[in-house]
Parts: sequence; C-alpha cells; structure tokens
Amino acid sequence: GYFGKNILEAIVYLNDAQKLNIKLYVLTRNKKRFLDQHPRFNHPNFEYIESDVAEFVFPNVALDYIIHGAAEVAKLDKTDDLEILEKGYFGTKKLLELAKEKKVKGFLFMSSGATYGNQPYDLPAIPESYGGAPDISKLNASYGEGKRLGEYLCQYYGQKFDVPVKIARCFAFVGPYMPLDAQFAFGNFIQNALNNETITMQSDGSSLRTFLYTSDLVCWFFKLLLNGKSCVPYNVGGATEEISILEVAQYVSKAFDNKIKIEVLQMEKSKNRGRYICDVSAILKDLNITSYVSLEESLNRTVKYYKFEFANQQK
Repeated sequence: GYFGKNILEAIVYLNDAQKLNIKLYVLTRNKKRFLDQHPRFNHPNFEYIESDVAEFVFPNVALDYIIHGAAEVAKLDKTDDLEILEKGYFGTKKLLELAKEKKVKGFLFMSSGATYGNQPYDLPAIPESYGGAPDISKLNASYGEGKRLGEYLCQYYGQKFDVPVKIARCFAFVGPYMPLDAQFAFGNFIQNALNNETITMQSDGSSLRTFLYTSDLVCWFFKLLLNGKSCVPYNVGGATEEISILEVAQYVSKAFDNKIKIEVLQMEKSKNRGRYICDVSAILKDLNITSYVSLEESLNRTVKYYKFEFANQQK
C-alpha cells in the first residue's frame, strides 16, 4: 500500500546507505506483480510472504517488530464495504496473535482519523480525547469502523497479553506512491492533470486539510514504534498550514502551467466548512519529533514525482 511502499523505501536506504542490515518480511498478495511494478524492492534483505493478511503462515523464525498497515480501502471502483470491515478485523487479529506468540518488542497499528467520524466545524483540530464515531447508518462507515475494531483488538491484546501496541491515527498525507484512483483528492487532481482533464469538484471546495509529507510520516512511524507509549492512540498528520481542497486543485493547475481547468459544481458556499484536521500536540510532546517538509514543498515534491513517473510510462 501507500504507506507500506514508503516504509520499504526507508528500509532500503537504512540497509544500503546506513548498513543496518534490517531483515524484513513483506506480506503481499502477488509477489511477481509487486516486484514487476517495483523492482527496487527486490532486495536481498526482503523476504516475501505471498498471502492474504487474514490467512498467511509466518515462518518459524524470531520476530522483533510488526508494522500493520494492511487494509481494504474504498477505491473509486467501489470495493465491497463488508469486505473492508472483515479484513480490518480478521487481519488485525491474526497479526496480534503472531505478535503475542513471538513476544515482539513493538506492534505498530496504522489506524485512521476516520475513527472519529465527521469533524464538527467549530472544532479546529481533533484531539485524541474526542469521542466522535463514524455514522453507522452509512455503509461507507466500514473503513472507520474497521479501524475502530482494530484499535479495540490492539487494546485487548495490549492490556490482556502485554503486547506492546502502538496506535497511529492517520489523517491526510502527500508524497510518492499516493494512489491516484482512491479517496485522496490531491491524487485525483494529479491524475486529471496528467490526463489533461478538467478537475471537477462536486463541492464548493472550501473543506480544509493539513498534510504531512510521507518522509516525515515514516520518521513518525519509526519513532512511535520504538518509543511510543503502549495502548495510547496518537494522531498523526500535518501540524500547521491549513489548505482548502479548492486551493489544492488550484495548486495542481498552476503546477501544469495553468492549462488544467477547474470546474466547481456547487457554486453556493457551504454554511459548514468541512475539516479533516488533527491535533498532533501529544505526539510532538511525547516523542519530541517535528516535521521537516513544508506544505508547499510537500505538494511540489509530490507533483514532481508523478510528472516524472508519467513521463517514464510514455517512453
């Protein structure tokens, strides 16, 4: 997935440049397809387990850490909602059983800001103490509910069996490997631009986001895995520099020499400007970390990456 590939990039660097000799077991549904698409991950320190997250068999070897980011995501082709929920539960339970058996030093669970449900307009940033939840009358609540189930399982195994679970509630990110065909507006806009299509916005574009660049995200993940408090959920996302979805679209158009048109279908301004912004003060304080890549540089690097990838595909 999106986060997983960025973690693999980091571990390739740590092994090759820093000589850390990290042995990594990578779970994938299709090893050949994955390595054909990403040959740089055909690394001598990487061993691939070809299976589903709920059904894999782990080799009889020692294991120090588990990073769990496997999840079904509602792509634009409408992935089945029940499958998202089931994989969230059974996959997480399977990995926690492995963590318990191997007595791991750390188990990182990539949860989501979706666990909070919709953010109230008058709440500038969601703290970990906020008691919101997905609207379960909506079938698309399956992703957020799946992550809530995953967090419950983490708490159960952490409190009952002393599995050192570390929980990252992830918000909005940009960077390499971001899907262009999923629920990421920035990715959708880049795909429109690469295909020379008009960016069409169903809303008025006033909804606000903060973004964290993926290199910062990976640093935060590693710090949380190694030093985070067990059974304590931490928000993970951009700390400052709010930006509206319309401004993101305008940035993409500008990055393509303003040749990409933007069509805003909801002309009347919404009375409730949507937000998806987290309070990250807890993780910044507890783990003494920061973000190194600014919002402008994050957007710039991401567009540059996809332009380069698209140009290579055209050769």
